[in-house]
Amino acid sequence: MKRGVFPLTPINKLGVIILVSSLGIALFKTVWSVYLESFLHNASYVGFLMTLFILFGIASYMVFIPLVERRNKPALFALSLLLFFVSYFLFS
Repeated sequence: MKRGVFPLTPINKLGVIILVSSLGIALFKTVWSVYLESFLHNASYVGFLMTLFILFGIASYMVFIPLVERRNKPALFALSLLLFFVSYFLFS
């Protein structure tokens, strides 16, 4: 082993990726919670809303994974692009 070089195994690389992404998500969630509290004016309402978002995310995960596995991949890609552009149009 060379001096000053730390060999990264695949599991170590995965750990570093998870660490960096978890840190980014934690920073984003903190800012998002403060932003929501400026509208809701109550910390418990922010918690309830975040719980609803999490439940919606889990439910959509359960619905969309089987949908993706059964559908035609090119048609699904075209549909997702169409929805992406429609959402950008609506936001503008």
